[in-house]
Amino acid sequence: MKRSLIFASILLAVAAVSVSAHETPIKTTGTLIDAMCGADATQADADAHTRECALMSHCLASGFGMIIDGKFHKFDAEGDKLAAEIFRATTKKDHITATVEGIELDNGSIKVEKLTAE
Repeated sequence: MKRSLIFASILLAVAAVSVSAHETPIKTTGTLIDAMCGADATQADADAHTRECALMSHCLASGFGMIIDGKFHKFDAEGDKLAAEIFRATTKKDHITATVEGIELDNGSIKVEKLTAE
């Protein structure tokens, strides 16, 4: 019985380390873009991406993300909601940037805790 408890404790500790190893706190600024246009976008593409495009129904439906260091990072549902609010509120035509705070998951997506327009 004692060995079983020790073994179970070790398994739980390893599982906890495994989960946290794949989640990295993130706070960075980048260029917002919808997922439909952002999947294969470069930084230059994202900078030129327009507010008008991001607010088209099919682009809104695809969700949003951010180009960080030349790579697209998809937001979770909360991030999608906050990014849509930023696109609706901004008067900028393009080069729409924001600071994201949250957790970067092992697949590169971001669980957004806070998104602030720049």
